[in-house]
Amino acid sequence: MLDILVATMNTWLGEKDERIARDSILAFIGFLLLYVGFFSPVLFSDFLLGPGDGVTYYIPAFYALKTLWSNLIFAGYPVAADPQMMTWYPVARLLYYFPSGWNIFVLSAYVLAATFTFAYVRTIVGSRLAGIVSALTYSMSGFMFSHLSHTTMIHGAAWLPLALLSFEKLRHTQSRVWSVVGTFAISCTCLSGHPQISFYIISLILYYSIYIGFRDRGIGWRSYAVRVALIMILGIGACSVQIFPTIELSQISSRADMSYENFISYSLPLRQSAMLFFPFIFGNFVTFGPYSAPYWADWNLAEISGYIGLLPLILACSSLKISGSKKKTAVFWMTVALIALLLSYGDDFFLARLFHLLPGYGRFRAQGRHLIEFNFAISILAGFGIEVLRRNWTSPQIPLQAIGIVSTLMLSSLGIAFINPEIRTAASSAERPLITSWPWENLSIGIPILILIGSAAIVLVWRRRPYANWASASLLLMLFIDLSSFSWYSYWHPVTPPKSLLNSPSPIAKTYRPRLLTEHQRILDPRGTLGYGTNGIFPNMNRLWGVPIAGGYSPLLISRFGELLGMGEAGEIAQVPLEKENRSLDIVGVKYLVAPNLTQLVPEESKTIPLELPPLGIGPCSSNATRQEVKLPLPSGVPTQGISAIKIFSSLGCSTDIGDNSDVLVLKITDVNDQSEEVRLKAGRDTSETFYDCPDVLPLMKHSRVSIASRSNDIVRDNNIVCKSNEYVTEIPLASPKSLKELEFSWVGPSGGMTISRLELVEHSTQRNYQIPPMYTELALNSRWKRDQAYGPDVVYENKQVMPRAWLVSDVRQAEQEDILSTIQTSVFPSGEEFKPEEMALVEEDLALGFQPLSESDKVEILNIQDMSAEYITQSKSDAFLVISDVWFPGWQAKVDNKRVQLYQTDYVIRGVKIPAGQHQITFSYEPWSFKVGVFLSLASLTLGLCLVIAF
Repeated sequence: MLDILVATMNTWLGEKDERIARDSILAFIGFLLLYVGFFSPVLFSDFLLGPGDGVTYYIPAFYALKTLWSNLIFAGYPVAADPQMMTWYPVARLLYYFPSGWNIFVLSAYVLAATFTFAYVRTIVGSRLAGIVSALTYSMSGFMFSHLSHTTMIHGAAWLPLALLSFEKLRHTQSRVWSVVGTFAISCTCLSGHPQISFYIISLILYYSIYIGFRDRGIGWRSYAVRVALIMILGIGACSVQIFPTIELSQISSRADMSYENFISYSLPLRQSAMLFFPFIFGNFVTFGPYSAPYWADWNLAEISGYIGLLPLILACSSLKISGSKKKTAVFWMTVALIALLLSYGDDFFLARLFHLLPGYGRFRAQGRHLIEFNFAISILAGFGIEVLRRNWTSPQIPLQAIGIVSTLMLSSLGIAFINPEIRTAASSAERPLITSWPWENLSIGIPILILIGSAAIVLVWRRRPYANWASASLLLMLFIDLSSFSWYSYWHPVTPPKSLLNSPSPIAKTYRPRLLTEHQRILDPRGTLGYGTNGIFPNMNRLWGVPIAGGYSPLLISRFGELLGMGEAGEIAQVPLEKENRSLDIVGVKYLVAPNLTQLVPEESKTIPLELPPLGIGPCSSNATRQEVKLPLPSGVPTQGISAIKIFSSLGCSTDIGDNSDVLVLKITDVNDQSEEVRLKAGRDTSETFYDCPDVLPLMKHSRVSIASRSNDIVRDNNIVCKSNEYVTEIPLASPKSLKELEFSWVGPSGGMTISRLELVEHSTQRNYQIPPMYTELALNSRWKRDQAYGPDVVYENKQVMPRAWLVSDVRQAEQEDILSTIQTSVFPSGEEFKPEEMALVEEDLALGFQPLSESDKVEILNIQDMSAEYITQSKSDAFLVISDVWFPGWQAKVDNKRVQLYQTDYVIRGVKIPAGQHQITFSYEPWSFKVGVFLSLASLTLGLCLVIAF
């Protein structure tokens, strides 16, 4: 069987040396067995290789229905335009039909990366051992495993060595097959789904082809340049079906504007360079095995992990001594490694500011992702190092010098970490004296030192017997141990999600799906992806459950939608628009809201970090100036032992004139037996001015500053004064332990106001604190929300003022974009008039529609709603305006009785269309020009490529 495969490859590729073909097939089989064994704890269990973003983004994208538009997330979203949905990626489309297709899909990235790297290094170095070393190093590198949850990244990275191999082959032959292989590799790199990684890889491939094309005449540099240009044009052109819709989406997404600060985010800090040698020196996301400290340094560990192994670094340093025809290629990869490493440091080096000016490049954040080029370059140099040590096996100074370089770099990185004040402060705050511990007391330092010693010993032994099988096997075993010291303990292993998620919706999803589909409405869990692991509905797994939500998870979140709801890329909403006056949730059809359960307060000991939801404001100068008093009903019977004190986290505003010990708030506490007691909170004893320490406020203060619970980051205030705000804490003892029924707050201060950010019920008998979720205060006080049903730690509320999926209005007004957003969020026009979405619509274009009140008989009937189309019947006695609570996006068309009409972007984010009097059928369809142009160019590229293959 192997001989048949080898013969076929030789015939197909035109390969003169059948040993490379045979070795590549054997390498594929070997790496497949290796990674099946490595991932066996997940592959042979009821789990999925998809922690983190895998379960909240990529697994749903892999299994969800392939369509251009989905009504299930973001109140409507162009899923095919989002490249990370992998709509057109051939590997994802193929493996979708396989049993356990997802796990095979993830596994394939590592097997392909290893096999292609082996073939490339086997070709340029001429050594099987060098190919295996480079393949293992790259496929098990820190980038590949820290980004296991980012499957689009690792799949994009897998095609890099195959593209390089094709361009390397085309230096010596005008092979049609290798031209096709190169084109296919470029296309797969683009379609794999991560534009940033694709940009990095294609740029690297282009630089490589230019470098080797001008360096080595081969078939002639003009002929080579033409072939490379055609491969690039056809390869990228074939991806037009993805590229053009992505460009269209990105222009109106949150990535349309990328500040320099966001651009350099998630860069590897120079002070944390020790992570390149001691990958878990600052802790780990998952604490198991020898690495028990939680990560405590600069966020995010996955984005700045680039451990490439210590043995590969020794081998790569040995390649500095390379000579002969391979030297220039090795110099190229040395240069790539250096530049990529400097770029990964972000603003710590000047290169970041220069590269930020490049067209397109400035749209990408997370400069730590340049570690992909660094890891790959070191992998290739490790292969060259094998060749150097074999050829110079009688020269002991080469490996000794390499070992000395790596040892010096390790010690230097430790020294930088040890002396850096920011790291020392962070370590002290985290109560982790990691830097100062002895190696045998701190395994995150001790294990890499042992690996360095073992690697040095193996290299010194192997270089004396470079052709002995036992020596080579020992070298590979040491390499595997070295790389596994990171890859085995990265966070894929203990936190993989269960397969049951694919077809077992959460309890809330299971209950509300039929309601939502019948009512044509949506549900929202404001925690976004942070809701994973709860009874709630987290994006984007809801797509597999068929539950329509107003949330979602995508880096290409439509910016207007995010602004309207205050939503981040992960679907989280820090300040949920719960107020009755804010109509944001109403117009996008959010009928149900998931919130913390009012009957199960969260113990402080659980270290649960709640979202920063709306605080409770009381008084004329607080977060809510309309309230002078607040009644807050509390759940009964929790906790059962009785509450003995109440902790209040608060701050005062505009309170410089309030004197010491002045009453500012009266707290009336009522228990379940309707027995009450009152407590007066005083300035300077229980709370203080939030800007107490600001230089323009401190001289004016007339009350003392109390115990500070927390301080904010720097805030720029009036007159460009920069300072921090404070939050204070006080504990109010109760006369006796009791179960509480209600808290009533009344502002009695002479001026100012109070903001209460958190309340905790203290149970001294059990030494536990129960936190009242901040979101609870607004839900309990607002008649807009009706408690529907509880599910463990969560409860679902019904929105009593939600708009239907479609409705008619007769009053359409033109306004500026900023005014429309403000009007919707406050229900007040700039003129002071009340905004009622039930009666009026806001558009940015001039639309002449006079106000004629609708009659009771005017109505909208929903005929059919699909992902890419919808049909309605309208009945009105006069001209009206039909509003649809689906997101507006370029490409949506509207027809009235099969006649094309203009579709308006209405109420900031949704759709609207003018309807004439009478009965009419309204049809909406999604027909984006970007998709049509993309399909045409993709087909044209494929056709042209096929013609060129046949012709030449």
